This record gives sequence, structure tokens and C-alpha cells, in this order.
Amino acid sequence: MPFFIACSILLLSFTAYSKSFEVIAIEYPPYTSENEANNGLSFEALNEYFKQQAIHFSPLFLPPARAALYLSSDRWCLSFYPPIEQKKFPVFDLDDFSIKLGLVRKTQLTPFSWQSLSELSGRKVAMLRSNEKRSDLIKQFLNANIELINVESVSQGLQLLEKERVDYVFSDFAGGQYIMKQLGLHLADYQFSQTLLLETNIKVWHNPKCHIPNLHAAIKTL
Repeated sequence: MPFFIACSILLLSFTAYSKSFEVIAIEYPPYTSENEANNGLSFEALNEYFKQQAIHFSPLFLPPARAALYLSSDRWCLSFYPPIEQKKFPVFDLDDFSIKLGLVRKTQLTPFSWQSLSELSGRKVAMLRSNEKRSDLIKQFLNANIELINVESVSQGLQLLEKERVDYVFSDFAGGQYIMKQLGLHLADYQFSQTLLLETNIKVWHNPKCHIPNLHAAIKTL
């Protein structure tokens, strides 16, 4: 009987620790994508960081607007997409990945750089729909009299740029090049800005109401 009880406890413990936790993501290859191996680089990094804790993750891919709505509930555990009230939720970085973000335009003879965003006044920038309505970057664009065109994906933004319906696309460099290849666009026809608008790591938000065993201990080691 003691042996049976011990085995039962071990089995229950294993089941609890091997449970899969849902992670909210949007389609943003090569970082998060249903069409990528292992759902993209971000999921690979997330699973790698927590493999010692036997924490497993399963993706829930949603369009940006639906992701924002879903994150306004208490039903989620982790998210690569920022919740509306970011400061209410713990966040941690996957430090091995540095993402450099700037603008993309059709190739011109002149260098693509600026000292002030006001130099781009009156232009249209396609930007992934964001729930960060008051973010510093969006404020900078608006203060510089730059018109923001919301898109559901970087792919959609690049297609608008190809048709010259926008002047620029806000994108990270690695992801932008990847999507161009997927769309069959020639990289030589497009120019990434030498000026960076943002450099960041992949961030993961956690809903404290969702208990994940060993999560906090693992985060401290990142």
C-alpha cells in the first residue's frame, strides 16, 4: 500500500509539472508563426529556457485585435503580445534574442537615416495594430505629423509598400527580410533604415492568476 501511494503521488506530480500552458501569440514570423517549425524562434527560446522545470507551452495564435480582447480577460497564462495594461502584469525577457526595429522603404540612392522624425513629416507608416495607444513611439510618430496606417501583419504592411500606398513600414530587420522572401519580393528593391527606432528583447507577459509551477524560480535564472 505505501508503495502504491508513493507511485500515485509521483504520477500526480509528474502530471502537474508536465501540464501544457497556453501562450498567446500573433502571426509574426520568424519569431511566432503557425507555419514555422516549433511555432517560431520565440517558442523555441521559451521552451529551451524552461525545459529544466518541465514546463511545456502550447501556442494560441490570434489576430492582434482578438489577442488584445482575449488578454483583457483572466483566461490567459502567458503572452508574447502585450496586454493593454502592461504594468499590471509581470514581464520577463528572453535575453538571447535582440530585435532591432526601424523603417523599411523602397530603395533610393540616398542613405535612409534621420536625425529627427520630423524629417519624415507628412509620410505614411504602416504599423502593426497595437493596443499600446499611448506608447512613446506612437506619440513620437504623431508628434512628427506622421500618419500611422494600422495593419494586421507586417506582411500586409509590405504589400501596401509594394503598391506604394504607404511610404514606410515599421518592422524589425530580420523579420522584415524573412517576410519579403516569403512574399517573393526582391530584397534589393527595399531599404532598411540605418536609424533604429527601437532595440529590444523578446518579452513574455505572465498573468499572475495563472499558476505555473516553478515559473518564478526559472525567471530569476534568466
